[in-house]
Parts: sequence; structure tokens; C-alpha cells
Amino acid sequence: MRSLFTSICLSLSLFVLFSCGDDDNKREEALAKLEEARSLEQADAFAEAIAKVDSAIALAPIDTAVLRQATRLKRYIYLQESNDKLLDIQAKLGDLAKKIPQQLKAFQKVENKYYATELNYQHPYFATLDKQERSFLRVRLDSLGGIHLASIYVGRNPIKHELVELREQKSEQSYRSQRIAYDKALNYRFSVGNKYWEIVSYGEQDSKAMAKFMQKYIAQNELRKLELHYLDEKKSKHRLRFDKNYAKAIEESLELYDLLHRRDSLRHQEAKFARRFIRLNK
Repeated sequence: MRSLFTSICLSLSLFVLFSCGDDDNKREEALAKLEEARSLEQADAFAEAIAKVDSAIALAPIDTAVLRQATRLKRYIYLQESNDKLLDIQAKLGDLAKKIPQQLKAFQKVENKYYATELNYQHPYFATLDKQERSFLRVRLDSLGGIHLASIYVGRNPIKHELVELREQKSEQSYRSQRIAYDKALNYRFSVGNKYWEIVSYGEQDSKAMAKFMQKYIAQNELRKLELHYLDEKKSKHRLRFDKNYAKAIEESLELYDLLHRRDSLRHQEAKFARRFIRLNK
């Protein structure tokens, strides 16, 4: 009986001894990973540094010494990342603050009579088309980085169009944009003298999709390959080709849209990282 008791005690002692040795090894390995995380943070590799901290915690999840250091280090890494992001965003916003006013000089300001705080911008060439009573796709931009398209049709007969679509001329593969439907907001159909007018506006998401399609052609300097089709539910009722001046107006409008949209996106990011920085720096 005594020998059995002695054997049990010996086994327990060996188990505790080896367990302690294993814990010590894991602590050393975890601390080594924290050192690696510090080096990565110094190199501005923030995502990799956080991953190292997480792996250190996984190695020693109940070791209070490791957890204490890991928590402090993780907070510091997030703080430094937020600070670096803010500096980078503010530098980009500074560049845009110089570029945007230069671009805006070439655009007309169009006040929104429904929303006094919102200012729209329009390329002056579109106003010329209005005076000439010609059909065209109008592009307007707002001060918050939004884009708003409207199709203007002028002709002797009504076509009652509800959708528009961009197509590449004479393309065997028939490259087409998605069809966008009117947003049932600002839509007018009226006649003046012997001419019939249809002004159909589109929602912002559809306008963005159409802009993205055109930007692909702008990048390849091939915007004039496109033509705009005015459609009802069944078929194309009228088509419009992009002449040189019209293509240039579209390109310059979308260049300004890209700048305004980028500024708005950066402002949102700036607010996000500023909130995080304040929270972590308490």
C-alpha cells in the first residue's frame, strides 16, 4: 500500500515538473513573438505585427505576464497605425485641396433649389447643348462626391424612353453597359413648338455604374467608340454618338467626379481613424 502511494506521488510530481517546464517554454516562445511584433511595428508592418501578437496570446492564453504585455502592445500598435493613417490621409487631402479648385474653375455652379446646402457642378458644354436643343446625356456632380446622370432627348416625335444603355459602335462582341432605368424623380416630358422634350434622371447608384463603364473607355482613349441608346421596355428608340467635344466634356466631368469622390471617401476614413486614435490614446 505504501509503495502504491509512493508511486502515485512520484507520478504527480513528474507531471507537475514537466507541465511547468512546458509552460516556461511556451512563455519564452510567446515573449519572442512579442519581440518580433515590436520589430514589425517599427517597420510599419502593422497587420503582421498584430498577427504576431495574436499568435503569442494563442501560445500562452492563461499566462498573465504574456497577456499583460500583449494587450499593451496591441493597443500601442493600433494607436501607431491610426496615427500613420491619419498623416497619410491628411497629406492626400492636402493634394486634393490644391487640385479640385483648379478643376472647378472650368465648371458651372448649378444651385439645387430643393437642397440649399448642396451645390452641383456641370461642364459648360452641356449648357451649350441645351441652348442648341440637342439630345445628350447630362452629367452633374455634387459637392459631396456624388454623380447624377440625366438623359435629354429632343426630337420631332416622342419616344417615351425609360432606360438608357451604352453600346460600342460596330462591335461584333456587342460590348454594352447595364441598362439603367429612370428613378421616377425628376422626369419631364413636354413639347415646345414643333419639338418634343424628354428629360429623364437616374439614381446615384445607376449613375455610378454608368460612369464606371465609361471610365474604362476613357482610360484607353476610346470614349468616342460609344453611342447612347434611348430605350423603352422593348427596343432602342433613338441613339446618340459621342462627337469630339461631347466626349471631352464627359471625360473632364468624370475626372472631376473621381477627385470629388476620392475626397469624400478620404474624409470618411479620416473620421474613422481619428475616432480610433482618440479612443486608444485615453
